[in-house]
Amino acid sequence: MISTENFTNTPIMIKKIFLLLIFAASMTAQAQYTEEIRFISLEYFLTNKILFKDAYKRNSEILKERFVKKIIIQDENNKTIADASVDKNGRVISSREYSPIVRVSPVHTNAGYDLKNNLVQLTRNDIMNDDTLIINFGYVGNTLLNYRSITAGEVTEYCDIRYDDKSDMSKLTGFDSPLWQGDSVPYSVNFKYDSQNRLIDVRVVQDKDAVYEISYSGDTVKIVSGDGEGYESYVMRDNVIISHIIFSEQLNFTATRNFTYDENGLISRISIEDGRGNKYFHKYEYNYSH
Repeated sequence: MISTENFTNTPIMIKKIFLLLIFAASMTAQAQYTEEIRFISLEYFLTNKILFKDAYKRNSEILKERFVKKIIIQDENNKTIADASVDKNGRVISSREYSPIVRVSPVHTNAGYDLKNNLVQLTRNDIMNDDTLIINFGYVGNTLLNYRSITAGEVTEYCDIRYDDKSDMSKLTGFDSPLWQGDSVPYSVNFKYDSQNRLIDVRVVQDKDAVYEISYSGDTVKIVSGDGEGYESYVMRDNVIISHIIFSEQLNFTATRNFTYDENGLISRISIEDGRGNKYFHKYEYNYSH
């Protein structure tokens, strides 16, 4: 899922370049298996966590059952564009994205888990920009209670996670922060659900436009950017992604990904076609621990 809400005042050309990079990342490994440890913003991370919780669980179970220890994603020219390491519990513990220009990994993410299988820390190293982001998550049992972001050794974001229905601590309803993006300005976000307990709205308190608006139709989940800049649409069956569409109004760009799975339930290939008629594919290879 893409995130563009923090770039309203960014110059148009820079914004377009950034969005293209987001789309490029979404079209590679970050859209499957490693999505659970991808962090763009807290709104983005929590929305994914809610919408794709069961899909993440399925992925982890299959990786564990098949003794997968490494995932390698290659393009149609057999060049590695991303890879990920998996622990014995089927959890992704690190991922690397490779630059198509210099053939190095400019972005490297490591993930840490506690004994209750909670994701407790993310460390994201951006080598080209000499930047390290550390994300810490705090829990009681398996309930996420707080979040802390550290950049250059300083805490830049902190918040408490909110569960307004105390009888259902699995239903995250928002977060409140006294420190956001380095500013000591109160910042709160609400998560709204429909009568079927499906997430339908993510919105900064007192903002007219939502961060994300989510709708459901049969097997399709559609996530619309509240600023009208674009949307993503997923077709999912039994917690398996069948296809994925990305659309950007600003870039006038559309791309569709169709997923193929092997007999073990692992992705073998993703076929991609964009709105300009370009067709290509990514293939998945796996290393096993036995």
